[in-house]
Amino acid sequence: MRRTAAEAAATRSDLLDAGLRVFAESGFAESSLADIAKAAGVTRGAAYHHFKDKAELYLAVVSEKWPVAAAPIWEPLSAEGPAEERLREHLRRYFVALERNDTMRALLSVTIYKSGNAPGLELKRDVMRDWVSQIADVLAASEGLRGDASVVAYGIVSTVSGVTSMWLADPDSLSLADHADDLADFALASLG
Repeated sequence: MRRTAAEAAATRSDLLDAGLRVFAESGFAESSLADIAKAAGVTRGAAYHHFKDKAELYLAVVSEKWPVAAAPIWEPLSAEGPAEERLREHLRRYFVALERNDTMRALLSVTIYKSGNAPGLELKRDVMRDWVSQIADVLAASEGLRGDASVVAYGIVSTVSGVTSMWLADPDSLSLADHADDLADFALASLG
């Protein structure tokens, strides 16, 4: 029986959703394509029809889900207005999404703690470089910046990455959403 393009697309989407859930729960190394197919409610054959192996599915999960989850967070970086306000709103949205957006939290958990021997280091590096670059572009347009915009942006992203790692390891330690403004101010403290 031939499936329609819409049915095939729905199956692929279900596999991506299940892949994110399974990778977030079990980690890359402990997950199998069969586990993901079962979680998606499809056969292993259907999973192998869409992805040649677990690594290809992992890369698809990260590369396709990240831009969608991150779009509202990155929006303030390309908006109009004073640089510091745009950066603060970007960081505030990031901290709130990390706590309250299941997809964002799962993606960060998978890529930071549960990637094991997963492929995608280049993809992760490119995302981080792009983040630093976008913040540096906003900083370069601001007046009164102390220091090199790229170095300050690197420091901001490093601070946020540290908060992310700490919170993912112990999410009961602090409500990021409740303290998003304070955390954004702390990350931006280097701006003077």
